[in-house]
Amino acid sequence: MKQDNYSEWKRKKEDLEKRLAADPTNLTLGHSLWELLCENPNFDIRSGEWILKCYEQAALNTSEGALMLSRAYYDLYLQSGEVPKPISFTLELVNAIKNAENNYSGQDKDSITWVLAHLQK
Repeated sequence: MKQDNYSEWKRKKEDLEKRLAADPTNLTLGHSLWELLCENPNFDIRSGEWILKCYEQAALNTSEGALMLSRAYYDLYLQSGEVPKPISFTLELVNAIKNAENNYSGQDKDSITWVLAHLQK
């Protein structure tokens, strides 16, 4: 990534982080930040830490947030082989994801079920 492009990317990242910190349940902001992070091949997202920063508060408050968190983890797995780490999840977050599971079917439910399976190992 060229320096000019990196500077613009960094500015966008910092702006989204600031806006998300002020409104942590805003799923649109969280998703925008996650997409921005994923588009930079030099930014390491493999730990899953950024998924939690982007989606955790929304997941605690809405089933859609839990779904988006689960989809992001599954996409990360497909790209890098990384799976959710149980130590990174609070009991409250695990319960929110479990509660969301019955609201979905098909691939959406599969993403949530996949995350839960890795959290129970």
